[in-house]
Amino acid sequence: MHDTAASQTIPAAWTPAPREKSLLRKLRSVDWSTHYRRRLHPGTLWYRDVRRRSILRLPPLTGLRDDSCEVHLLTCRKEWLNAVWAIRAFYHFSGARFRLCIHEDGSLSPGMLSALREIFPDARIIPAPEAEREMKSLLAGFPHLMAERATNFVMIKVPDILAFASTGRIMILDSDILFFQPCPELLEAVSLPCHLFNRDVATAYTVTPGQALEWFGVRVPERVNSGLGLVWKDAYDLAELEQYLSRKETRGYRWRVEQTLHALVAGKRGYRHLPPAYDVSLARGLEGRVAKHYVGCIREDMYREGMRSLIRGGFAGS
Repeated sequence: MHDTAASQTIPAAWTPAPREKSLLRKLRSVDWSTHYRRRLHPGTLWYRDVRRRSILRLPPLTGLRDDSCEVHLLTCRKEWLNAVWAIRAFYHFSGARFRLCIHEDGSLSPGMLSALREIFPDARIIPAPEAEREMKSLLAGFPHLMAERATNFVMIKVPDILAFASTGRIMILDSDILFFQPCPELLEAVSLPCHLFNRDVATAYTVTPGQALEWFGVRVPERVNSGLGLVWKDAYDLAELEQYLSRKETRGYRWRVEQTLHALVAGKRGYRHLPPAYDVSLARGLEGRVAKHYVGCIREDMYREGMRSLIRGGFAGS
């Protein structure tokens, strides 16, 4: 049964590399009943643990020197391969050559950092020690920002991006987003004066719209998801962000703090959603999707659905 389940997932014309042969043997020896209890499909494990590494066979991505925008992405030890897929897929389907800056939370090994530098030679890779030194100076007068960043690594997506951005227009890209089609709407929006984000499945902030209006005088837009967006660097003011965080409610559920700050700034600057083809969706399927954000509860679909679709379409040299 194990051999049958694994072999059905492998394209007939594909020849595994030596490392993949070893992983395939390991995959075939797995007690699938354990993974079924965890709701992990054999195909998910195949694409996550074996085929995902095929992205590393591609030649370096060069020529990322367009100053009209800079892509910023935060990654970690667990997600760094997904980050390579997210970056590659965006540049592949967009045809853009925006500058690229990669932030990390301190968990990447020297080998991972070296691999990212080889894959993206034109990118700026910001190691955690360098970021810490910069933030210690920049946030010295902002205790709430400093404390929140120290205890919530997702907050790197706010002050660090502002500190290290080399362009006025910034594209925020999470490592769990994949592109499947060209994205002309996103590229055209680079020159717009407003902020744009993909639309979440629901409004998910640490404060309610009513509280944001009462406490900060800001009408926050609904359903901002900060996984994919375009923002202006000059719209963010550290003193203003500190004011938002001075309310303990804003510092509530940690996974929503950074998203809440982006929504508050967007409410002041001006905002519109990206088109529906970019919306966060928990449903399976890629029909009509330009990009898909594989948020936590559907993360496993990033492998069996997203990477599988891209590989079968000839992406990643397969």
